[in-house]
Amino acid sequence: LNSILSYKVQALLHDYQRTSLSS
Repeated sequence: LNSILSYKVQALLHDYQRTSLSS
């Protein structure tokens, strides 16, 4: 569970940073 949560959080952070850079 922890691993999955960490993976999801990292994926969200990556997507957030990507969107921020794109804007």
